[in-house]
Amino acid sequence: MQFTKLILTAGLLFGLGRAPAAFAATATFIAHDETTQGAWRSTDVAKPLDLDGDNAYGTAGYMKTSTFLDPSWAALDFVGGEQDAPNAAYIAVDDIFSAIGPEIADENAQTRYLWPVGNLTWHDAATITLTADQTFRISMLYDVRNDNANYNSTGFQITGAGGADSGEILLVNETGGTLGKWAVFELSGVAGDVFTVRIRAGSRQEAEFTRMGLDVVPGAFTGIEAGPATLSGNTISVTFTDTATSFVDVAKTRSMLIDNVAVTPTVISKTGAITTLSYTNPAPFDAGALLSIQPTVTTTTNLAVTGTRTVRVPFVSIIVGGGTFTTQHIWPNGNPQMNDADGVLAALEDPSGIPAVDQITVQTRYIHFNDNAGAPYHEAFSSPYPLWDEALNTSPGAGGTGQGDRNDFAIRCRGRISTTKAGKCWFICNSDDGFVLKIDDVEIGSRGNGGRGNTVMSVDLIAGLHDVDFIHWERSAGAGCTVYIHMGVSETAPPESAESYELLQTLLVAPTDTDAISSITTSGNNLIIVFKPNNAAATYQLARSTNLVSWTTLTDVPVVADGTVTFTTAKPAADANVYYRIVK
Repeated sequence: MQFTKLILTAGLLFGLGRAPAAFAATATFIAHDETTQGAWRSTDVAKPLDLDGDNAYGTAGYMKTSTFLDPSWAALDFVGGEQDAPNAAYIAVDDIFSAIGPEIADENAQTRYLWPVGNLTWHDAATITLTADQTFRISMLYDVRNDNANYNSTGFQITGAGGADSGEILLVNETGGTLGKWAVFELSGVAGDVFTVRIRAGSRQEAEFTRMGLDVVPGAFTGIEAGPATLSGNTISVTFTDTATSFVDVAKTRSMLIDNVAVTPTVISKTGAITTLSYTNPAPFDAGALLSIQPTVTTTTNLAVTGTRTVRVPFVSIIVGGGTFTTQHIWPNGNPQMNDADGVLAALEDPSGIPAVDQITVQTRYIHFNDNAGAPYHEAFSSPYPLWDEALNTSPGAGGTGQGDRNDFAIRCRGRISTTKAGKCWFICNSDDGFVLKIDDVEIGSRGNGGRGNTVMSVDLIAGLHDVDFIHWERSAGAGCTVYIHMGVSETAPPESAESYELLQTLLVAPTDTDAISSITTSGNNLIIVFKPNNAAATYQLARSTNLVSWTTLTDVPVVADGTVTFTTAKPAADANVYYRIVK
C-alpha cells in the first residue's frame, strides 16, 4: 500500500482592492551609486543608498532580462524593446570575460533589452503596477565598457499617476570611468497606480535596460502582505500578514472565489499578525486542475485586501509500481558503432557476435540514466548506466565507474507496467542519443541521434498489465535517457513538468512462494495486511520501505488461520510514502 503526500505550486499575486483617493503618487530621483557595480544582491559589498538594512538591492523584487521577481505589492513588466545577445562590453550586466572586469556569477551570459533607435530618443522601458499602497526605491543599473559614452542610455525618467515625475535624469557616462553605476529613485503610491520607467538613447546607438532592483522604504507605508497558500486534501488555506498599523479585521467582510465561483470560507483564524482563511470543498478537486483562487478580507481601516493566485491540484499516479526493469547494457566501444535502431537491436539480441568491451544484465528501478547529460525532471533519482553504476556492477569494465563521457553503447529495458485507468496515456522519453519505445509490442515513439530532448508520445491503453520494451543507444558526446509517464489519462497533451510526469515504474511481482498481498485495511492506529501463502508451513515476515530500495524487516508476529497469514502493524504517518512486502 502506498501513502502519498500531495504537493502543490501556487502563485503569489495579491493587492489592495481600494485605497484613500487623496494620496498623491510621487517619483523622486535620489542619487547615483557608483560603487555597487554588479554586486547588487550581494551583501558582501556595501550599498550606500540601501535603506532597509539588508545591504542589498532588489530584495523586495527585481527585473532582469528574462527574469521577473514581483514583490507582493506590485506587478512588473518590460515594455517593447528586443533582446540582444551577451556582449563583453557591458560590465556587471552580461560580463563574460574576466579580464575586462569583475566576474558576476549569476549575471554572466545574460541578454539585455534594447531599443535600437538613437539620436537621444526617449523610450518607455518598463512599468510597475502597484497592487498595494507602498513607498519604495528603484535602483536602475546602467553603464558600458565602450570608450564612447554615446553608445548606451544617457538618461532615465520615471512618471506616475497624478502627474508624478522624477524629471529627466542624465546619467554619469565617463569614457573609461567607473563600471556598473546605479541610478536610485524613490516612489510612493497606492493600489492601482502605474509608474512608467523611461530611458533615453545615446546620440549614436541604442538605449539599453537590463537590471532593476526594488526595495521597501521601512515605515513609509502601512498595509498587509499576502502569504503563501496551501492545499491539503480538499482544503485550501490562504494567509495574510499584518505588516504595520493596518490590520485584518476578522469581524468584517471576508470571502473567496474559486474559478470565479463564490464560496464561503469555513475557517477564519487570527494568531498575532497572521490571519488564515480556509475553505474545504465537499468533493475532491479534479487531479491536475489549475484553480484560480481569489480571497478577500477587510482591514480595520475598511480597505478590501484581495488578489488572485493559481493552485495546481496534484496529479494522481495511474501506475501500480514497486517493481524493477530487466536492463541489459552492452558496450562495444565503437566496434561496431551504436548508430541506429536496427544495428543496436541486433547487437543487443546477440552480444556474442560483436567484440563487446563489457556487458551486464541487472534489475533497475527506473529507466533513468545519466552519463554526462542530465534529465529535466526528477534528476535526483538518476543513476549512471548499469555498467558504470557501482551499486549494480561490482566489476565494471575498462570504462571505469560512475558518470563520464563514453561513446557507442546501448541498453534494453523490459518490464510489465500496471495502469489503473483506461484512456490515452502519455509518455516522455528524454534521450541523448536515440531510442525506440514499444508498448505491448507496438512502437509508440522513436528518435534518432541528437542531444538531450523530450519526445512526447501517447497511446490508448486499457486498465491493467502492459509489456514495455525500450532500447536506447549513445553514439558520441553526451549521453542520458529517461522514460516518464503522465500521472493521469488525457485526450490532450498534459503540461511537460515534474508535477505532471513521474518516472515510469513496473509492477512489483510477488515472490514465487506466495500469492501477492490480498488486502490492506486500517483499524484504528493499525494496518491489517493479509496474504495467502502457497506454502502454509513456511515462516513469513513483513518488510517495510520508504524508497523501494532499502527494506526493514519488522518484528510483527503473523497470525495464520484458514490458509491466510495476517500481520497487524502500526499505521504510518498520513503524509508518508510507505511500501510493504512479504519475505520468507
